[in-house]
Amino acid sequence: MKRLATVFLSATLLSSTVLAADNKVVATYTGGNVTADQVMEQFNPVLAMQPESKGKSFSELDKNVQEVLVKGYINSKLLEQEADKLKIRDSQEFKTKIKGIETQMIQQEILERQIKDKITDKMVEDEYKALTTNLKGQEEVKTSHILVDTEEKAKEIKESMILKILLKI
Repeated sequence: MKRLATVFLSATLLSSTVLAADNKVVATYTGGNVTADQVMEQFNPVLAMQPESKGKSFSELDKNVQEVLVKGYINSKLLEQEADKLKIRDSQEFKTKIKGIETQMIQQEILERQIKDKITDKMVEDEYKALTTNLKGQEEVKTSHILVDTEEKAKEIKESMILKILLKI
């Protein structure tokens, strides 16, 4: 456990200041250089789900987000190095797990392709109308946004939430 903590601490301490250019080195760590393109390749699926970051290049992201992404990238690479040292990829247990995941992904892809071709916008609209009709007369709850003292505080909370999501990946 101490070793893992040291690995994460090393990533934090060794990451350099984030640079603006997307094709340049944004950090250096014991495993080598990290470019913005490498970071974006790893985190684009997550960023694409966030309206404020969707479609943005690395240099267009907030500096705090850039830093978190770089640290997350370095941490994942350090964990991969540790996995290689432990020969995790060579273990039968790991290979079995990967095979199971591969099977699940293949099944999911097949279902998505079949469903995509058969579900139309009209079908979705009809189902929505049926559901809203069935819900009439039930208790309705309305929600609103949470207010904070300043816009700066709101952005801070938002970034904190994004970072928590990214670090879970």
